[in-house]
Amino acid sequence: MEILNKIDPENELWKLEQMRRMMEELSQIGKDISNDEMRYYIEVFNEQRIYPDYARKLYLIQNCIYGVDIQNIAVQLTKLRFFLTLILDQKPDKNRENFGILPLPHLETKFVCADTLIGLERLASLKPPKDIEKILKELKRVRNEYFRVRDRKQKEKLKEEDKKLREKLVELLINQVKKQGKEQGWDNKDIQKIISTDVQKIASFDIFDPTAKADWFNPVWMFGVEDGFDIVIGNPPYVRQEKIKKDKPLLKEQGYEVFTSTADLYVYFYEKGYKILKQGGILAYITSNKWMRAKYGEKLRRLLKENTTILKLIDFSGYRVFEQTVDTCILLFKKEKPPKGHSFKFLEVKSNVESLENYLKNANWQKMEQATFQQRLDAWR
Repeated sequence: MEILNKIDPENELWKLEQMRRMMEELSQIGKDISNDEMRYYIEVFNEQRIYPDYARKLYLIQNCIYGVDIQNIAVQLTKLRFFLTLILDQKPDKNRENFGILPLPHLETKFVCADTLIGLERLASLKPPKDIEKILKELKRVRNEYFRVRDRKQKEKLKEEDKKLREKLVELLINQVKKQGKEQGWDNKDIQKIISTDVQKIASFDIFDPTAKADWFNPVWMFGVEDGFDIVIGNPPYVRQEKIKKDKPLLKEQGYEVFTSTADLYVYFYEKGYKILKQGGILAYITSNKWMRAKYGEKLRRLLKENTTILKLIDFSGYRVFEQTVDTCILLFKKEKPPKGHSFKFLEVKSNVESLENYLKNANWQKMEQATFQQRLDAWR
């Protein structure tokens, strides 16, 4: 927001970019801009009723932000937080209906309740034909339109269109699974299992249902994000390995490289975050720091050392970031193999630090060579 405000204080560039996006979206389906869509666009940038940050936030939410959490309450609270930030950037007018407050966008297609760690791995190897790619683009278009629609009849119409597209998608997926399975010599039982589980999960997941909860997550089928995310930010839950005994077989089946029978749950989020990033994308996590020294963290340390370019690592060694007793760390990395001789910035925050803000402002960052990353951490164990 701060950057947009500095480079485009009058919102002129932002306004032109959003019109370009909308026209491009409509041209792909051979549709002209409607009066309702033009009215929506004008209202969003009407600074007599709205502060400039409203349009910035609205289109950032629509085009750049997605969220997933296994707890439905977390998803609903996230939506509420976004609603509040949009309301605060509007100018109430007691002489207008609803005090002149614009209807809020529909966020069902932006934030979903799902199990991030469990993917549809059996469909990952599927080579989607053009028919499937076309359906995915249509789904994305419908859900983009749903985000901003205000008319109730149009809203229901888009839901019905989405349902029919999903039904068509399932039909095409079943045909493609059978075709590819036959070409690659898959066992018929495996083909039927993929159809009865993974394909049916896609068919049954209604993204418009605020109470919907999926026991899987896939950015392509849920959000239409095919080439990965630019940025992944998270605070994965700290759940000890003793409490996930029943989940371990499923995690192992997912093919995680970092899997060990003693790994705590957050470890798998690192690899999942890495996988759903696009090449060159950035991950930023705050987690327990036990992976840095524990035996179960060896595979994760190797994954990070060999496949990522670590940018920063802050180790809160004894300093309590959260109320619970677990020590934490913040890690930022780029999804690309590290350049030869690469060093990253490292900072250790001891327990005797009184003001974290002041300490970070004046911190004396160390340089750590990524090539010796694992050896250095192993030496601290």
